[in-house]
Amino acid sequence: MNKKHENFSLVKIGTLINRDFSATIKLEKDYIKGLKHLDLFSHIIIFINDDNKINYKILKIDNINFSEGTIKVNKINISNNSILY
Repeated sequence: MNKKHENFSLVKIGTLINRDFSATIKLEKDYIKGLKHLDLFSHIIIFINDDNKINYKILKIDNINFSEGTIKVNKINISNNSILY
């Protein structure tokens, strides 16, 4: 079998803001329109840079504000203002 290796680029799409009991994802302006129909799902997968390794987390969606481009999710143990890909 011939394996093909491809390079991928990660682009910042938002920031995670941690609060006392919840967290909020704030999307960059260019990605807000991508929220369309997200309310049909209960969870999302985010990609973060965690100790210089790309890691992912599965988060429960609590609320979506389509006009502001924010997603309120369950509290997560990630540094405040972490960049999301």
